[in-house]
Amino acid sequence: MKFRFLHSIRAILSRNVSPVAKSIENALGKAVPVLIGFLASLLGIGGLADKVLGVIRKIRQRIENAIVKFWTFVKGKAGKLLSKIEVGNKDKKGKAKKEKETRTREEMKNDLHKGITEGTKLLKDKSLDKKQIQKQLDVLEETYELKELKIVTTKVDKEGKERCNFTNRI
Repeated sequence: MKFRFLHSIRAILSRNVSPVAKSIENALGKAVPVLIGFLASLLGIGGLADKVLGVIRKIRQRIENAIVKFWTFVKGKAGKLLSKIEVGNKDKKGKAKKEKETRTREEMKNDLHKGITEGTKLLKDKSLDKKQIQKQLDVLEETYELKELKIVTTKVDKEGKERCNFTNRI
């Protein structure tokens, strides 16, 4: 370090400033990212990567919701079309005919457990609101052939945060 400093002074005295300018440029180049990070935290825009990740999660959730909505729409239209030509398991009024349960009691319990497990993961996801969670629970109802999987608010604390759970029926 001493030698660099002495060489720099010798270079300046001999009017050869390019090595000094290069070393100053390198030092500033290394300091700029640190300075930018410091200023960003002062301005309150620190954690930019987390904010970008949050935006990406919201976009992904909207896309998933759009896909679920699209398939629900297509399924509804296809069901109506098939019921008009009397194909499928719907009666003349468009209501589902009662089918005899083909799963064993153990299979039904396993399906209920899987639905509750996935529903609990949805409740813990802070990026989802109640409506988004309920849409996903509706999909889980169909997937695991559950009669009901609904969000129920069990407690609201002093800060206004809700503690939610869900009701279920096989």
